[in-house]
Amino acid sequence: MPLQSTNNPLRSWPFRTHRDDLYGPWIGNDAVRRFQEACCIDLKDDWPVAFTHGDLVPCNTLVTKGENPKVAAIIDWAQGGWFPSYWEWCKAKWVYMPETDMVRAQQELWKERYLPLVMDALSETEVYHPWFYFTLSNV
Repeated sequence: MPLQSTNNPLRSWPFRTHRDDLYGPWIGNDAVRRFQEACCIDLKDDWPVAFTHGDLVPCNTLVTKGENPKVAAIIDWAQGGWFPSYWEWCKAKWVYMPETDMVRAQQELWKERYLPLVMDALSETEVYHPWFYFTLSNV
């Protein structure tokens, strides 16, 4: 599977000011390795490729009402794309909404209490820190 559509730029927020060599697709068994090399993300290469939303914040997650709410829909797929499977967790952990939409304490509660219900947490030091270094290098 390609990590992005043919000859289109990566649309995820960390790439908005990145150099022009981050155009896909990266296809083949070494797609994740080549993608990570282009981004200078220092992680092991054996991550599967997955279609990710890339902006899982509360306002993009619609839930049912009642005592046992369930996810009804995920909206706003503008940053969606084919990325290594760790991408979704890292982005969800990192992205914050403006405090005019939701105060920071509520967003922290969202990340600590509700995100673990829909995705597995990954290692801070082995996954998030290398990804976060890449992100900080591109803002």
